[in-house]
Amino acid sequence: MPITYDSQKRIFKLDTKTSTYALLVYRENYLVHLYYGAKLPDDNLASLMYRGRFDSLSPYNPKVEDELFSPDINPLEYSTNGAGDFRISACSVRGENGDTVTDLRYVSHRILPGKPKLPGLPATFAGEDEAQTLELETVDSVTGVRAFLLYTVFEEYGVITRSVRFENRGSAPVELERAYSACVDFPGMDFDMVHLYGRWAKENSTARHPLQHGIQSIQSKRGMTGPNHNPFVALARNGCTEETGEAYGFNLIYSGNFAIDIETDTRGCSRLLMGINPTDFRWKLSPEESFTTPEAVLVYSDAGMGGMSRTFHKFYLNHLMRSEWAKKKRPLLINSWE
Repeated sequence: MPITYDSQKRIFKLDTKTSTYALLVYRENYLVHLYYGAKLPDDNLASLMYRGRFDSLSPYNPKVEDELFSPDINPLEYSTNGAGDFRISACSVRGENGDTVTDLRYVSHRILPGKPKLPGLPATFAGEDEAQTLELETVDSVTGVRAFLLYTVFEEYGVITRSVRFENRGSAPVELERAYSACVDFPGMDFDMVHLYGRWAKENSTARHPLQHGIQSIQSKRGMTGPNHNPFVALARNGCTEETGEAYGFNLIYSGNFAIDIETDTRGCSRLLMGINPTDFRWKLSPEESFTTPEAVLVYSDAGMGGMSRTFHKFYLNHLMRSEWAKKKRPLLINSWE
């Protein structure tokens, strides 16, 4: 099965034919990211959470009896605002008293056949025998907001998709101020950031530059899809070429305002966030209402940038395009705009 859960180690392992994604339910029900990369046969991965000892700027959490654990230095699966992690966060909920401290902790999980639909959003699709989905339920105990982290594994393609569904189970309205679709932490910064920019008649120009300490970002707040920036980024391992080396691809299936942020901290660890642009974003969530984020598609390749792009092409042809012309020769189109 592509998704497994070790109840003793409390480790979730998501396997495709080429990659492994793993996370841990740690003490006090923190969701900790362990690994994303080339496929691993081992499932004893808990030690991968440690990234060094905390210091005066990364305070120790006294509620967790582990001197090497601090929310500010360990890789968190879905980072939140104001709860001890001072890096860029994926989620921020403003409660009725005006504070934005958000602390999501694991509650339960389900492993489902196939892939659930994302209401009102374009998304990939799959039959029950084509994919498997992990749903992680988390809760902020103060506001009562629950975030359901959705991971769908397309085993044959080397693809994992991600989205988040927020539900207000509290007694008062709240406001979502940050609601990213994906958050992935890496133990290093030996990557080039590759993204696409352009203008009319020069669309999809490629930019490639090494990661630097601090926050690097590409964004759009134009309200629609355009050539200026594409909701895509790749992290290419140093030395990665078109046909060799490791490449991680991230694509947001969304045509509105988006943001892709990468922060590299003082220890040289990198965090990538992808989702709705938080600029001018605020979504009121009344009790019993829900909000679903756009879908992020993650691809890992050990066959260079070309291997990554071919995976995207094949996957989208079979699991995103719904047109009757997706797999047959299309009729002639005459460009008569002039």
